[in-house]
Amino acid sequence: YFDTDDQNVFLLCYGVGIIYLVVRSRFFVSKYSSEIALLLLDTAMIFYAGGFVLWLIDRNFCPKVRHLHLHALWHFAADLGTESATLFWIWVRFEVRSVKARLQGQSPITWWIEVTEKKP
Repeated sequence: YFDTDDQNVFLLCYGVGIIYLVVRSRFFVSKYSSEIALLLLDTAMIFYAGGFVLWLIDRNFCPKVRHLHLHALWHFAADLGTESATLFWIWVRFEVRSVKARLQGQSPITWWIEVTEKKP
């Protein structure tokens, strides 16, 4: 059991996890390239990177920026990044299995995938 108050351990683990997600996902985008897959992956990466920057600002300048609640915004961005990444992986799975689907919703907050034609 590893217990520490050092946030650098979390920073390292989170960063490595995101790098793995980007590298592995980019492989699938190059193999199963579709406009929707690219949109979902890019959206996930924007939220992950943006949230990560907010968290670093909050962590390094906490006394000056505490009133902006950047840590809370980081959680929100990480959640939307995870949701978009999950939708990306579902979309790629559908492409691999030749399942016809459509991305529904008006924004990353409301996106969901509708199956339009199931495989026989």
